[in-house]
Amino acid sequence: MLLGVLFAFLAPFSRPVGAADILEADDVVGAKNRDYNNAWVSNPDWMGDIPDSQSLARLSIPGTHDTMSRFGGIKRLTREFVECQTLTLEEQLNAGVRMIDIRLFVTYNNTLQLHHGRFDLGTNFDDVLNTVSQFMALHPSETVLMRVKQEESDVPELIFAPLVEKYLSNPFFANSFWLPPTDDDVSAPQLGQVRGKFVILQDFGGKWGNGPNAGKRFGLNYGAMPNQDNYAEPNYYTKLFDIISFFLKTQKDLQGGADSNKLHLNYISDALITPDKAASFLNPRTLNYLVSTSTMYTDSNGLSSAGVVMMDFPGPALINKVLSYNYPLKDRAGNTTPNSGVYLYEDTNYSGKGYFVGGCSADMPSYTIKYIAPFNDATSSIRLIGNCKVTLYRDTNLKGNGTSFTSSKSFVGNVGVGNDAASSVKVEPLRKK
Repeated sequence: MLLGVLFAFLAPFSRPVGAADILEADDVVGAKNRDYNNAWVSNPDWMGDIPDSQSLARLSIPGTHDTMSRFGGIKRLTREFVECQTLTLEEQLNAGVRMIDIRLFVTYNNTLQLHHGRFDLGTNFDDVLNTVSQFMALHPSETVLMRVKQEESDVPELIFAPLVEKYLSNPFFANSFWLPPTDDDVSAPQLGQVRGKFVILQDFGGKWGNGPNAGKRFGLNYGAMPNQDNYAEPNYYTKLFDIISFFLKTQKDLQGGADSNKLHLNYISDALITPDKAASFLNPRTLNYLVSTSTMYTDSNGLSSAGVVMMDFPGPALINKVLSYNYPLKDRAGNTTPNSGVYLYEDTNYSGKGYFVGGCSADMPSYTIKYIAPFNDATSSIRLIGNCKVTLYRDTNLKGNGTSFTSSKSFVGNVGVGNDAASSVKVEPLRKK
């Protein structure tokens, strides 16, 4: 059955796809696009309307693999082999990323420097903690999952764990992180328990040695979580098979069993050739699977979870598709109205299949999607929740007949862009005068 699913959705992508093709086609991949403004997506508060009682295990969470790998070492020759992201950490968080992958190297003077393998990424653990803490101070409805592991330095845990403790003991971060109630508790917390805090997924040994947390783990045990991180597969099709298999495992586990309340981590990344080449192959095919699949388990809240999706060079279409699984949830007031944002629907009156474009607020930057690949020529109605102006264009790259909207429209067929005709979109903040 799995092979049938795999070949069915591969059909639209039968030829090899390069990073430049994907950027032109649907803004899925950020690779090779050093100016990312045209692929901006804004989801800084997407957790805001989700009930406090919701387990993080039931959410669909965008994440980034090797989050801080933006420069790839000193020599440009090594850059394409090391670089995994285009956006800064702050930009990733604003885009909606809520799990980050932090890899720390112990230097000769016992500081914790960010590394990808043996390559120094030019920033340290303090920089990460500062950025995450400042983001959550501005967006207290959110939480950030943070995998922390030692990279390359290979010092004993008796040295590494106290160094992590030293950074976390900074008074500035004292109330910024969440600790599990017991060491053997591997269950994902409820969102209400962790709003405004980051949650460490501890991928190293050791415990707190001093203070009120002495004897406790630093966070959830990363090794106890189901994950797919097969980064050394012989080819991209094998890796793609791993990705889809793990999506199916996640759906099965959510229906009950020992792993039903654990975070499930699915890495859409691979070390074969270079990260950007892997992303340009894997990202659009993963998106195509998520758009086309009907195998997602839906719980009593109408929620289908993709788990935590860890990506290299994620673009708007892939981030928004992962987030879209969260929106059937009732909000904290018990309503089923979607979160703030821009939504396209295949039928009139906001019905049929929907597509989440991105954020809609007065304080966000403008952003564009040059080709709404999963929803091309499919829009019959548009819903705007928030303060923004949306322009739909008949052609890709913001060309052709365009029609602007500042409020929801139950049928777009009687305006300029026409029914089932939109191919690209621009979203701009609508600031009060």
